[in-house]
Amino acid sequence: MLGLLSLFAVAYALLISVGTVIILLGMNKPRRKTLGVTLAMGGATEPSELGLVGEEVTFNLFDGSASPGWIIQGDRADGPAAVVVHGHRDSRYGSLYRAEMLKSYCYKIAVFDLPAHGDAEAGRCLMAAREADDVRAVVEGLPEEMTRGRPLVILGYSMGATIVVKAAAKYPELFSPASADADKASESGAEPSGGGVETSGASGVSGGGGVIVCAPYRWWDEGLRGQMERRGLPRWPLVGCVGLVLHIASRLRLPGRGGLGERPGFDRAEDAKAIEVPMLVLHGDADTICPLSAGRAIAEAAPQGELTVIAGGTHNQLLGADYEAVHGALRKFFDRVG
Repeated sequence: MLGLLSLFAVAYALLISVGTVIILLGMNKPRRKTLGVTLAMGGATEPSELGLVGEEVTFNLFDGSASPGWIIQGDRADGPAAVVVHGHRDSRYGSLYRAEMLKSYCYKIAVFDLPAHGDAEAGRCLMAAREADDVRAVVEGLPEEMTRGRPLVILGYSMGATIVVKAAAKYPELFSPASADADKASESGAEPSGGGVETSGASGVSGGGGVIVCAPYRWWDEGLRGQMERRGLPRWPLVGCVGLVLHIASRLRLPGRGGLGERPGFDRAEDAKAIEVPMLVLHGDADTICPLSAGRAIAEAAPQGELTVIAGGTHNQLLGADYEAVHGALRKFFDRVG
């Protein structure tokens, strides 16, 4: 009898171990939404398919790896520049729909592939552990013509939303980099660059702007728990095991981009407290992946946060659930941004 119980215990431990590895692989190496996958799903593969005019570009992420994208022409010559950050298992192709949504309010909109997504060279997704640095690299790599004298708006969806919250809190100079550069020059005794020499990057942004976060999660495991529940998988003890592995890996030096994901314990509502620019949170009341309570807490924590609840909006069908509500919130937000 004891031997049989031991056999069951070993089998159970093996099952949990395999399940933990599978979940971590799914997080770090998601199925890429490439051109072929997008075609199979019937999605747009070119800006022109959505009536957009776009220029194909390549961005460099923080580690120097290449990420393909587009710079989409907006309708407002006096509007802000914008950057769109997609969610897990999405890519720049999915971001085209967000660019279409922003087109009426912006001058130009940049979309790109996060690491391990789409056709990005980087092969590992770290679930926001390093992706905030990638957002900064993309903003700094925007053409000067796109950013000079304009506010900056960064939009993120799902995982992209939590990345945007972290990036905005960690790098407030993204919204006022000209001031930051001046401070650095003053400290070093150097003169600000001038003389008509053009530079590429965020140093051209005039300051101001804001962030739009769609269906964000607050805690590290909210999205994971929601996905597992939707698929009918047991959350205990798998979620705890994944958290333990992430906690241990965060203390180790791993090759490549390092780590397996962001260390458990973060609170995006705490990060939001440091964001001084206007923040719009869009969250559906039918979202079973990232709970509405997460979006509400993030919006309430931000000094200039505002929450718009989309009736009937789910996690994957949020922005199209109520067109009028979404664009009513966007108009109000862009009025605040200026």
